[in-house]
Amino acid sequence: MIPMNALICFFGVDGSGKSTLSSYLYEELKRREMDVSYTWWFEGDNTWLRRFLRKFVKNVQTTSDSPGSKNATLNENLEMSESNKYLVKIFKNTFPWLVFVDYFKFTILNLTIPMKFKSKKVMIFDRFYLDTVFAIYKEFNLSKNTFFKVIGIYKRLIGTPDIIFIIHVKPETALSRKKDEIKTLDNAKRVSKDYKYLYSLLEKIYPDNVINIDGNSDLKTAKSQILEHTLNLLGD
Repeated sequence: MIPMNALICFFGVDGSGKSTLSSYLYEELKRREMDVSYTWWFEGDNTWLRRFLRKFVKNVQTTSDSPGSKNATLNENLEMSESNKYLVKIFKNTFPWLVFVDYFKFTILNLTIPMKFKSKKVMIFDRFYLDTVFAIYKEFNLSKNTFFKVIGIYKRLIGTPDIIFIIHVKPETALSRKKDEIKTLDNAKRVSKDYKYLYSLLEKIYPDNVINIDGNSDLKTAKSQILEHTLNLLGD
């Protein structure tokens, strides 16, 4: 029997196969006529506020005396804008919290409310909130105190997921699958190092809910393991 609700999240680096595996699970449960939804966590990037913020950043960069290269980080580009120094300072201090607040709203509307009021529903999330929090923490050099404070807010909003599938892959595997995005093996190794920290953090926050999956193969075995764990959870 399906519990009152079930939250299943997939976590891993780009190229780990999490989108392929989460989509597979969604289709399998749908085929079994379960009430299931699928959400890509970064859908929250397309809200009107995020579009406005990106447009604002673009305007700041184009009016700067030294806008920097197109590959520079947002933080670096903002620092280059001497003509807008005061405005940039305010924006740099408020931007992370504007994004966090927007994602809090996204979380409440797309996860907290459905999980509270929709019974016997299975919700699958491709990615998890740690992707967002860690990216902003790194981009703006936020304090560890802020990092963990935001994590605490998310934990209260979400509760405890029933399963968090962590999809592990070697940097070489990730690069082979997402070469256009990752570019180099050094980049893949750098991201892999960051995510190892996030994996350990997830296991500390949700010690009974993390399931580690090897995603280095052709994913057939991974699909079988994920479906088995999920059906065991759902009592099917």
